[in-house]
Amino acid sequence: MITLLIQDTTQALQDTVNGVNQALTQPEPELHFIDLLFKGGWVMLPLALLAFLALIIFVERYLTIKKATKDESNLMGQIRSYIQSGNLDGAMSLLRNNNSPLSRMLQKGLKRIGRPIKDIEGA
Repeated sequence: MITLLIQDTTQALQDTVNGVNQALTQPEPELHFIDLLFKGGWVMLPLALLAFLALIIFVERYLTIKKATKDESNLMGQIRSYIQSGNLDGAMSLLRNNNSPLSRMLQKGLKRIGRPIKDIEGA
């Protein structure tokens, strides 16, 4: 009886070792991105298109925010000197030539100079 158990255990151990050896000797198949897309079926096409669209939106938003966060301390000093000297046309010209959110906001504010306070608050 014990001999039978030992033979059975030995056979199971030998089968396990053979399975491990076969797994180690067989090369792992390479998976390419395109192969995975084709294996995924038709659902992968909308997913790939949406991923590409998300990437485009991410890059566009990144560039827009980076452009909007430029340091514009020099612009404020120039505008201040134009306004203090009474040269509103020069200030408006400088703001028109500078394409930034700050310059557009200042340009709207300078257009409202001289109007009644109620009109400015209503805008």
